[in-house]
Parts: sequence; C-alpha cells; structure tokens
Amino acid sequence: NSLRRHDRDLQRDTANSVTTTCITSPEQMETFFDDVRKVHQASWQGRTMGKELGTGTQVRFYQRVAAHGWFRSYLVRSATGPICYGMGYQYDGVYYCQDMAYDTAWRRCAPGNYMFVNLMKDLYRHNTPQVVDFGSGDSVFKHEFSNDVGRVQTVYVVPSRSYYGLAVVGTQRLIHWVYERIYAGLTRIRAERLVRERIQHRHRPN
Repeated sequence: NSLRRHDRDLQRDTANSVTTTCITSPEQMETFFDDVRKVHQASWQGRTMGKELGTGTQVRFYQRVAAHGWFRSYLVRSATGPICYGMGYQYDGVYYCQDMAYDTAWRRCAPGNYMFVNLMKDLYRHNTPQVVDFGSGDSVFKHEFSNDVGRVQTVYVVPSRSYYGLAVVGTQRLIHWVYERIYAGLTRIRAERLVRERIQHRHRPN
C-alpha cells in the first residue's frame, strides 16, 4: 500500500540512514529544537505562517514539561539532517499531538506519514495512551488516520456594551460563516484536498 511505498522511498532516498527518535527528557530539548527550527523553516507552514519555534522561552517551558514526564515528541532524521518532527505530550492517558511539519524537499516520500506511523508504533509499544488527540485543525493526515471527529470552538470574552466587542464578535462570525460555506462547497465537489495541495505547492521553494 501507499504507506509501505513511502517507507521504501524514504529508506532508498536516505540510503537507509533514516531514523525516528522519541524525545522525552529535558536534556534533549535544546538539540531537539535546533532540529525543529531547521525543519520548520523548510516546511510550508514556516514559509506561510511565519511562526517562530524554538525560542529560549519555549525551550525552557518544554524542559519543565519534560521534567514532569509529559513531553513526548518525535524526530525523523537522515544522515544529512532532520527531515520531519512531531511535537506532542502525554498526560492522564491522552497523547496530544501539538505540531507536525516536514522539509518539503522530501515531500515525494511523504515523511509526515512515515513519522506518524512510527509515532503510533511507539505509542503502542510502551506507556500506551487510551486516546490520541490530533488537536484542532483540518490536516490531511487527520482524515487519513482518525476514527472519530469532534468539534472545537474558540471562545472570546469581550466587553458586551462596546463597539470593539461588537466588532470582534461580528468579524469572527463573518469569518466563520465564510469558511464554513467555502469548506462545505469544496468538500461537496471533492476539491478540498486539491486546493490544499495547490496552496502548499505555491509556497514550495523553486
């Protein structure tokens, strides 16, 4: 199947040097986030969203999370450097997927799927959670690997009798209404994945 094919492609293109490492300890944080920054900068999320990862504050925060035994993240590397990462943490029987990205230079080998399969194998190998929560958002891998879907809502607390509060609520309602209509239309004509791939393609390096 496609998962096995992508596995073979990645092994072949990395000369069988690809490895998946589970990151759990505070001592691993600085090196892990050095690799996360490299992957994020080469990912389509990094080029489109511009979110900075691996700041000193973030590293110290996750060191504290790891000290409690909650941090559980994964890094895929080849002999030439990091390819893909999956950040997450586990608490009270639930594994929470927080952030995933891969270097788009490896896109043909689907490194995200490769990493996620190895992540799931490790989760079932030891300290197995009862639930794996993919979090909010609408990534393709969530459609491919999930067996249950729930709704997530964002709640804003704003002054009820101010123009600012009314503007915030009205704007959010309009954005939500437009998004729901566009997404429903794309899903109905089965074009949602095609549009997503076109957006990602536009932000790939030449």
